[in-house]
Amino acid sequence: MGAILLQFCSGCTIVRIEGDARLQLRGGVLKVAPADGAGAIGYSVSGLGLVPGSGGPTLGYLRERGVFVYDPQACRVVLIEPHAGNVEALRAVLAKNAGGDRLCVMGKGGSQ
Repeated sequence: MGAILLQFCSGCTIVRIEGDARLQLRGGVLKVAPADGAGAIGYSVSGLGLVPGSGGPTLGYLRERGVFVYDPQACRVVLIEPHAGNVEALRAVLAKNAGGDRLCVMGKGGSQ
């Protein structure tokens, strides 16, 4: 029984971070902090086994995406994996109507 439990308590976790971030690894724990002047950091976590997530550890399979916004003035709107045409259209609308295009884009094309 202990061997079966040990298999579930180990696992594999993949963390992808977008944006300017400082990473530190201490005692097997990854600490992510924004770089100086970074407005937002996007992340995705996927793993099988005992996987750490934003809501606590998960035993099984976890896939999670999110954004930490450190400077509310940097991002008026956050888009995750949008279509390129939608980004430019929304940027134009925000610039015209909201006094700026503070748009943070996280996704396949990188962060902006």
